Amino acid sequence: MDKARRIKWGIIGAGDVCEKKSGPGFYKSPGSELVAITKRNSEAAADFAQRHNVSRWYTKPEELINDSEVDAVYIATPPHLHRKFAEQAMRAGKPVLVEKPMATSASDCDAMIECSIETGAALWVAYYRRGLEKFVKIKEAIDSGSIGEPRSVVVELSQDRARYGAVSGEVPWRVNPATAGAGIIADMGSHMLDLVDWVLGPISPVSSLAGNLAGDYTAEDIVAATFTTRSVRGVSQKSAGQSIYTIGTALWDFTGRRETDRTVIRGSEGTIEYSCFDDAPALIIKDGETKEMEQKPFPPHVHQPLIELINDEIRGGSKAPSTATSGARTNRVLEALVSGYYSRVDRTE
Repeated sequence: MDKARRIKWGIIGAGDVCEKKSGPGFYKSPGSELVAITKRNSEAAADFAQRHNVSRWYTKPEELINDSEVDAVYIATPPHLHRKFAEQAMRAGKPVLVEKPMATSASDCDAMIECSIETGAALWVAYYRRGLEKFVKIKEAIDSGSIGEPRSVVVELSQDRARYGAVSGEVPWRVNPATAGAGIIADMGSHMLDLVDWVLGPISPVSSLAGNLAGDYTAEDIVAATFTTRSVRGVSQKSAGQSIYTIGTALWDFTGRRETDRTVIRGSEGTIEYSCFDDAPALIIKDGETKEMEQKPFPPHVHQPLIELINDEIRGGSKAPSTATSGARTNRVLEALVSGYYSRVDRTE
């Protein structure tokens, strides 16, 4: 393992998410640099590069991919471009971190994985919560048997419909299924599904209903689902090492004005409750008591812990937790949840 190796990153699509959440993480992580970026607009590209002290900027992704000084590529474009640029970068011999969701379809995810295998270039998906202490501790608590054997999980997210251009009349790419793959469930719900996958095991959808009730855009704006998860866990003497499954329900509602963000995991001996999108402490409820789990607040650049884990893997260290395989699983679940809706609605409308 070459601990001294500096990893030089390039960003394709240095948009809003790169301003604080991810971009600074590439140059503030130990042994990591951000050496090049792309934006379609040359003035915007030059401005981003100047503000973040990046030495080179491009308007064409191919120029960044072919830059010999770029060791690894972070793709932060809308999802419909993920496969194209990921494959180009991997064929140029460069490992890739791609934003979530991994792509707009499960078949594109599979093709990206095949390209990674063929080229030997590593591929990760930016489900950065797998690197944040809050969620690491939730996983550790469940794995250690703090709430006994997990039995059920309830996921709920509702957001003000005006957040995404609804009501105002604007329709941003996040609610355009041609660019995002689906509606807000692909952007926000994917994080929640990925966390369930990580802490409880792979998800198998059982049934779902998706619709468009507010009528502000073409994509679905409400999804209800039931599912199961399965993992080899077992915390009791009776079940140790056996395949354990949980039963789950979920509701994602972007049709009104109510704001809710809650995931509840109930086990045979207790319950863990947490929010996905803020750093409020998770709660552990056991023996009639409710306690806050100890954790640090989210770091200023929330991608940075995952970036550091990826840099470590590039140098020959341990595997980073958000893999192409796990990212593709989440895409497959998303696709299953909204497939009925898109069998009736054209994604390109």
